[in-house]
Amino acid sequence: MYGRTSKIEVQYLKEVLRGKVVYTTDEIMLRQSQLITLGYPMKDGKDYGAVFIHIPSFSVKNDVARLKGQFTTLLILALIISMAGAFILSSIFTNPILKIKEAAEKISKGEYKTRIDLNSKDEIGELANTINDMAASLEKTEKLRREFIANVTHEFRTPLGIIKGYAEALYDDLVPEEEKRNI
Repeated sequence: MYGRTSKIEVQYLKEVLRGKVVYTTDEIMLRQSQLITLGYPMKDGKDYGAVFIHIPSFSVKNDVARLKGQFTTLLILALIISMAGAFILSSIFTNPILKIKEAAEKISKGEYKTRIDLNSKDEIGELANTINDMAASLEKTEKLRREFIANVTHEFRTPLGIIKGYAEALYDDLVPEEEKRNI
């Protein structure tokens, strides 16, 4: 036997030398702890040997407590990182949608020159392009409507102006009697 050894009971040594793995715990009075002992058989040709490992349970408990602290820290760190990642991803997805919403509100208020500038190749980009096309179409329709109203107004003003002129001439008694009958 090499290294530090503890008392190994003869029965455990005999069991390990027969090829059986032994696991025991013994109470150590001075440290008020348990000693965990593992006996493992080793075979080299015909000869059997044994390896015994003794570990005080307080060191195992200390390691477990330290690992719990590390896992807790890693869990908190992972939660913070995942929350930050979720916030960043949600911003990436919602910012284009918010731009589209703002543009749609402006277009609904008559600001047809509003355009959405997105360099996206996905469905959101297609929606933005569709809204841009709709705004261009509405802008063109609005321009045609204004031109039509201006033309109609002009066309109505000319005959109305002539009628008004004749009415004023009749009222002021400037039209000769012969022409009054033709009017």
